[in-house]
Amino acid sequence: MLYNFGDGLILTVLLFAFCTRCNAVEGNEERFRIEGRALVYGVRAEEWAPRARVLLHGEEHVGFVRLDGSFTVNDVPPGSYVLHIASPVYRFEPVRVDITATGKMRARRVNYIRTSEVLQLPYPVQMRCTGQHSYFIKRDTWGWSDFLMNPMVLMMVLPLLIILLLPKLINMNDPGMRREMEQSMNMLNPSPELPDVSELMTKFFAPPNSHSKSGTHRGHRGSSPRDCHELWESSGGQARDGVYIVKPRDSPIVVFCAMQEGGWTVIQHITVNSSVDFDRSWEEYKFGFGSLTGNHWLGNEYIHQLTSGPTRYKLGIKLVDKDAMTKTGEYDPAVVEGEDAQYRLRLGLYQGTAVDALTLDPENYLHDNQKFTTKDRDNDNYFQNCAKLEFQGVAGGGWWYDACAGANLNRRNVIYWQKDCNKEHLCKYAWMMVKPSDMVKIVHPAECKRDEL
Repeated sequence: MLYNFGDGLILTVLLFAFCTRCNAVEGNEERFRIEGRALVYGVRAEEWAPRARVLLHGEEHVGFVRLDGSFTVNDVPPGSYVLHIASPVYRFEPVRVDITATGKMRARRVNYIRTSEVLQLPYPVQMRCTGQHSYFIKRDTWGWSDFLMNPMVLMMVLPLLIILLLPKLINMNDPGMRREMEQSMNMLNPSPELPDVSELMTKFFAPPNSHSKSGTHRGHRGSSPRDCHELWESSGGQARDGVYIVKPRDSPIVVFCAMQEGGWTVIQHITVNSSVDFDRSWEEYKFGFGSLTGNHWLGNEYIHQLTSGPTRYKLGIKLVDKDAMTKTGEYDPAVVEGEDAQYRLRLGLYQGTAVDALTLDPENYLHDNQKFTTKDRDNDNYFQNCAKLEFQGVAGGGWWYDACAGANLNRRNVIYWQKDCNKEHLCKYAWMMVKPSDMVKIVHPAECKRDEL
């Protein structure tokens, strides 16, 4: 028993001595201090430093940032460590710090992808801010800009906008614009063997099925349509109302076609109390004004070109009153002479549900065979200029006045058509249209100079 007890005592003493030796060695291992500074450009350190911590090797060693941005991490043994600054507001790029047993320190950039690549940094460590934390990222939302910038939408919508807005943006009735368009068409069509550009534009604006069916055409094959009725015939009666390009003479013009009513070419449309002012000058009435898809006057020069060709035309009148009752009338034939004749109106026989207000007037206001009058050119048979006479502050506008009028579809505040439309019986809308006569009469220039009506 004594022997065994002695052996155990000896072992205990030896173990105690060994542990004491180890503790002494460990206590004698040298520790070091890491120093550095954290920088946030444009922000003072006292605004963010109190909430920041310096982490070395995870959270094995922790330090704090002072109010001037400097920091220290104490009691760090030799080794290689990754230094972080944890801030709830700002991000900092981590730095690797290597400490040798002799206390020599080296700072280098952390590269988790290429670990062998060493980019040495200055010491004491400079921790630079790389930005703020993004705790809340705004979710991408769908907007109109995303819809409009979609390539498929652009491919479909852009041509449609061109078709709808081109007649409003370009006034083909303006003489300067017409000359530019003619020059452009000549440049685009230098070869006489190629189809006319105006014909291609007409096909572009017309519905697809309006070119697939054959119809009766006036003129030679391949020529541009002379009027809306020719377009209507070529479509087999399938063309729709809208803006088209026609060519009654040498130059094309843009017109609105009432296709659903049989291919009429609209030369005038007015809505009572229209925003379009019809009290215009001679030049404005000559070349037209307004919007083809709304209230407008096509232009006396173009009405003359349409009605004075070899084909006999008729004039159509359409009136709609405040109760939506519609009345119509036709004058066959109808001609508007040229400017040298002051755009005189010459009318033939009348038929229709509306009264005959142009050739038969109980007050002897005969508009047939009258010259056109505007506020700056008085051609009427009254001692004053009928175009300047006002009703409720609104002038009469241009018209074929006698002395003065039993009918006037260009007075903006009241549409006059004898008993059908007047101050007591208000009409809301009026149209004037032309189309070839049902009994087409071809006048050969060699036989006479004028088609007498």
